[in-house]
Parts: sequence; C-alpha cells; structure tokens
Amino acid sequence: MIKKIKLVIFNVLRHYVKNYITGNLGKVEEEDEYLVCYVNKRKIKSNKFIQYIYCQGIKESDKELAKSYKLYKKIYYIFENLKFNNSYVTIFGYGSNSEIIIKNCKFNYGLSVKTVGKCVVDSCFIESSYYDLTLHARNLTLKNMDINNTLKYAGCSSQISFSADENLIIENCIIDSPNEKIKVFLTSLKKISLINVKIIAHTIKCKANKIVSFNHSLFKAKDKLEVDGEILNNLTMISPIMKVKDDVIDTKIQLIDILKNIRDKCISINKGKIIEYEKKLNNISVKKVLKK
Repeated sequence: MIKKIKLVIFNVLRHYVKNYITGNLGKVEEEDEYLVCYVNKRKIKSNKFIQYIYCQGIKESDKELAKSYKLYKKIYYIFENLKFNNSYVTIFGYGSNSEIIIKNCKFNYGLSVKTVGKCVVDSCFIESSYYDLTLHARNLTLKNMDINNTLKYAGCSSQISFSADENLIIENCIIDSPNEKIKVFLTSLKKISLINVKIIAHTIKCKANKIVSFNHSLFKAKDKLEVDGEILNNLTMISPIMKVKDDVIDTKIQLIDILKNIRDKCISINKGKIIEYEKKLNNISVKKVLKK
C-alpha cells in the first residue's frame, strides 16, 4: 500500500518536474529518448511590442533533479500554427541538448532566434520590417519560405542574417526585397548548403568553408556581393561589384599562372635555339653545305 502511494506521489511530482524543466511553455509528451514540448501561445509572457520566449532546456542546476525523475533527455520545442500579429518575437535556446522546430507560423513584425542547439524553420511567413531578422543556431535549417521585407521608408535599412556554428541549410526559399537597402548575411563555420534558393537584395555577404549549391541557386545584389569560401556546384552570382574569395579557385589560378610561365620559358628557350641555329647557318657558305 505504501509503495503504491509513493508511486502515485512520484508520478504526480514527475509531471510537475516535466513541465518545470521545459520552461512551462505548453503540453509535454514523453518518448523513450526525448521530450516534446508543444509551445502554447497562452503560456508565453506577453509584452506589447516584443515577446521573449525562453526554451531553456535542462539547465545545469536542474540536471540532478531531471535524472532523479528519469527525465534527463533531449527536448524538442515545437512552435506550430502560431500567429504573432502585433509584436516582434525573440526565441532563446539555452540547452545544447534541445532542438527548436518552428513550422507554419506567422511573424508579422519579425523574428529573432538565438540558440546553442539545433533550429529548423519550415513553411513560415516572416516579415522583416522595423527590426532585423536574425536567426542563429549550432545547426540551422530554413525550408519552404518566401521572406518579405516591406521597409520602404526613406533612409531606413534593415538586415537579414542567417548564421550557424556548424551547418547552415537553406532549401526552397526566396528573399526578394523591395527595400533598396536590405542587407543579407549568410555565415557558417563549416558548410552552407543552398537548394533552390533565390536571394535578391542591396548587399549580399556569404561566408563558409564550403558553399554547396543545388538546383540553380541565385545571388543577385543591386550594389555589392561578397562570397568567401570554396564554391561547389553552380551558383549564379550577379552584381555590379563582386568579390569572390575561393581558395580552390585561387590555387587553380596560381597553377595556371605557373603553367603559363613554364610555357613562356619553353617558347623563349626554343626561340633562342632557333635564332642560334639560324646564325650558324648564315655563317656557313653554300659551297661547304653542298660539299657535305
């Protein structure tokens, strides 16, 4: 009897601990290897202009608590079918063992994500207007989006920045801004993968060790385009001012220059020998040549 009571108490407390360690953001479902937190907009602390959402993961101070209730697992935070009409949304992710998935959501005043874990943004409407659009994660994936920028006021400019500590993947996305001063920055410490991507902006800067392009991806800058990294496959680049730094291309260019120098030296040596032989022939009389 006592064991049953203890088990009931344990399960009740475990339910509260489950919500606590995920940040009390919504319904939590449990699988063998992970927890899934379905973020509920009503659970988010509201602010008139900016909403801060903390996907804290399991904090260092809560590790032992989570382990004692057998809840020390990876956490998925799911934002799905949510609409943010009147405020700029900032999402923070603090747990390296957590992943943020944002799907079919609408952000009318922009979005910022900063997480040390993985983040996937899929089929969302994001309007970057008064604020910059900034998404950063250890691994960041953007899919199936048409990102709008409607800031048209004279003298105003804004920035779209997608960055990853490891890999940045952009798939089936369009950024085509009517704002003449929009700047787009793509950064990864390892690799950027572009799959059917079209980016048209005032300034575009892309930097990674490797930049892989599929399905005719396009960068079109109205003012300046800078690409720093090894470009694999075809990437169409259009800009009045273009700066491309590719170590592989640079090495190829250096090799071509070396081969050109070798060719020129060979031509020079051969010309010298021909001229020398002509001089010898000119110094030999016709009679001597005929006698031979």
